[in-house]
Amino acid sequence: MKASPQTQPGRDAVMLASLCVGRLTLAVPLRDLQSLEPVLDVDRQRRGGGSAGSIELRTGRCPVYCIDDGMTVLEDTRPEHRICAILSGGEMGSFGLICSTVEAVGGDRLASFGVPACMHTRDSPIDGLTLHGQRVLCRTTGAMLARFVTAAAMPFGVPAGESADLGSQLDPGIDEDFA
Repeated sequence: MKASPQTQPGRDAVMLASLCVGRLTLAVPLRDLQSLEPVLDVDRQRRGGGSAGSIELRTGRCPVYCIDDGMTVLEDTRPEHRICAILSGGEMGSFGLICSTVEAVGGDRLASFGVPACMHTRDSPIDGLTLHGQRVLCRTTGAMLARFVTAAAMPFGVPAGESADLGSQLDPGIDEDFA
């Protein structure tokens, strides 16, 4: 059975931020993207909770995470990662995700589908697929990514149904700015 796409016509079209991490392209609502920062601004000395470091913003310091194209949380960046996308994690606070490229996509050219059964896992932050031209984007949100990277980066994860302020994941002995 062939699935039919759910498209957003004209003025109701959704704008997404396309975040490329290796061969994986994540698509988050553009409203979840707060800013783009250079990876060189990530302080790798101030890390904790499985983060690759932290970054100082106008609103304070936030943790920065790095994932590979298999959605494994990494302790460090790769040479092709040049951009730190600052995302809203909802009630969990802001966090950075290190990417190789970021672009805005949207309009009538997007077609959305549910996650195929073979891709569905309980802990996955992917809630759908979006076609943009010849590319398949894995749809998620900043809040879903925040829960995922926090749980994947912590030795025991964040228990189901609980949330944590991402800033509290940094080692307070290393960085007192996270109170």
